[in-house]
Amino acid sequence: MNVCNLACLIATGLFSSKVYLMVNYKKNTLLNQFNSILSNVQKTRYEKIMKDRLDIYISGMVYGLLLGLIYLNIVKKKPPVEHVCLQLLF
Repeated sequence: MNVCNLACLIATGLFSSKVYLMVNYKKNTLLNQFNSILSNVQKTRYEKIMKDRLDIYISGMVYGLLLGLIYLNIVKKKPPVEHVCLQLLF
């Protein structure tokens, strides 16, 4: 297994775990217990904080994706280097 295949495997694992946590984040019993002890004012404040953090997270993901695609486009144009990961993506 060469280095690029290993990097692709690690990236796939990290991405899969991120998607899993995004889908299942509200099913956590610890989060439910935490929400049960908050007052209504604290719940609305906490929801606003969660929304702000989600906006930051999504914008970071979009910027990272765009920069990654730009980088891949630049690397793909260089002929002497062969990238197995790029062949898998394109």
